[in-house]
Amino acid sequence: MPQTSAQDRTLQAGQCYTWGINPRITLPLKSGQIITEARVTIYHIRPVGLDSSFTVSPSTPRSELRPGQIPEQRPIDEQTLRLYVLDNPRLGFLPLRRNRQNEDPFAPFGSMLSSVYQDGDLVCRLSQTHDPNHWTVGLFGNRPTVLLTDGTTAALSSAMLEFIDYAGSGVSVGFGICCDEVSYVYDDITLNLTVQSFQGKSVYETILCHSTDEVFPDKAFVLTVNAKNGSVTLSPEMPFYLHGQTVTLTAEAEDDYIFSGWSGGITAADNPVTLTIDSDKTVTATFTKPSRSGQRGM
Repeated sequence: MPQTSAQDRTLQAGQCYTWGINPRITLPLKSGQIITEARVTIYHIRPVGLDSSFTVSPSTPRSELRPGQIPEQRPIDEQTLRLYVLDNPRLGFLPLRRNRQNEDPFAPFGSMLSSVYQDGDLVCRLSQTHDPNHWTVGLFGNRPTVLLTDGTTAALSSAMLEFIDYAGSGVSVGFGICCDEVSYVYDDITLNLTVQSFQGKSVYETILCHSTDEVFPDKAFVLTVNAKNGSVTLSPEMPFYLHGQTVTLTAEAEDDYIFSGWSGGITAADNPVTLTIDSDKTVTATFTKPSRSGQRGM
């Protein structure tokens, strides 16, 4: 994981930031699984100007959050720092240029996430952010529940439904941070996802993402390969490919099957075959059982 510099760990006053995540790579959910909780945590966050040993807790008086040398600063819980769920931000943790100092470019896209302090960390739980007037309510109802295979139920808030809906679109999903007239320093930003199943085998898994994870290039594409009754080897095998990069696909059939061709992003019968990446691609390898007449002739 790349290391983050001290400068990267500062949220500058008057600046907005986006954190884009590739759901096809970072959130590899299997059929019958659903995200039941998403928690964004900004660790050891404190206004610039406070002593580095100072920590914020739920019991910290508001007066202590105002550095004496910067009396006009307000505490975080007076909304000087706002977080939103976003659809299709650029991948990685990036600053977003504002047209005006006081502009909040994320406000038109929905309600901001609810946040609380826990031992000096700012924590946003999407399951605890619900707006009865949110656009998801008209589609899915007010806090719909999902029966999980372990016998429990999960109530989905508007923020969770929004995140799940965005993540299922195939494009990047993530978060926006809007910082007003106060600058903050922090140690790390993470997204912790809880994954459970509503069909099939009961699972309880967690996926942890860091804002300092690798930033994908702008023109990076994903190759998805489907294969039944056989397997496909990629060379090189990578989570994403750059524009113009080539990849060789080699199909290998299971016992009693033969490879019969490629479809989707490439139509061919050659094996192996070379594919040039110029967009997101989905390729299917087809394997069939040989005919009886073909078997007699062998």
